[in-house]
Amino acid sequence: MHKHYLTPYILEVTGDGCPPLADIIWAFLKGRRDAPLLDEDNNFLLRVHPDIRDVGSFTRFITLEAGRYGYAAELVNTVDNRRSYMRRINEAELLPFSALFWAPSSNMRFRNKAILILERIGNEGIKGVLGRDIIDFFRRQGCKLEMDYLMPDSFLSAILSSHRISKIRLIKHSIPTDFADERLRDWDTHGGTLEMILNLKQGFSERISRSIMAYFRNRNSASSPDGTFWRINSFDYDNIKIEVDIGGGKRTIDLADLKKVNPSILVSERLDYNNQNGLPTRESILREAARLLEELKEELLISR
Repeated sequence: MHKHYLTPYILEVTGDGCPPLADIIWAFLKGRRDAPLLDEDNNFLLRVHPDIRDVGSFTRFITLEAGRYGYAAELVNTVDNRRSYMRRINEAELLPFSALFWAPSSNMRFRNKAILILERIGNEGIKGVLGRDIIDFFRRQGCKLEMDYLMPDSFLSAILSSHRISKIRLIKHSIPTDFADERLRDWDTHGGTLEMILNLKQGFSERISRSIMAYFRNRNSASSPDGTFWRINSFDYDNIKIEVDIGGGKRTIDLADLKKVNPSILVSERLDYNNQNGLPTRESILREAARLLEELKEELLISR
């Protein structure tokens, strides 16, 4: 069974004079339904399935069909090892990728924002080609669109609760004035950075994880701290990164810029599958995507 993931993104229009983001998104989807994208530079075809489902509350559920072309390939039956079909050079193998868009056009606070949740099948995904296509469509409307990862609090919590933090890097984006004056003479304090690295033992790692999660849970409350995780005498740092041991490797998470952390969520075991095509049913993907969307909307409403 292939692994299936859901990855959330935040879309935001910057600049003045643009129509509500939802209006442009819906126009884009209808356009790609009628006229598929033929990316000749990357030999990639992308189209929107005709069934664009309005599921209410400014939300639409769609299927994007995408695949590569430009080379011939032999399709072989895995049971008897015989050729089933010889794909020609101008034929594309299209895989279905589900997507859930939430774009509240009538809400003035969020008229320039949207949430997109995209399905990924194993290592196969369409974020790159879809992102470029949407951003280019907005540009042609005279608008600038930004598309970044949107990390739910539960994702960060799952990482920190199930994996060990091995290292913390406290980063100052300049050289301390006293050090630059006394040791480097005429050097500009912005000529380098300074880091303090904390290597953590097992027990302390667990305590740090709880401290980080407590910070994120309270960052929007009246009792939220002033933007620093910990105060360290004589070291006024600007940023903090943590190194986490995951699957025999290490992953660095920048706590000041979580939009760069890929928050893909594995949902394979929670989906229902079609015995005929081996793919998850659309209803089960919609169910899991809608559940994630509700969590993201709640966090978005609190934090923005």
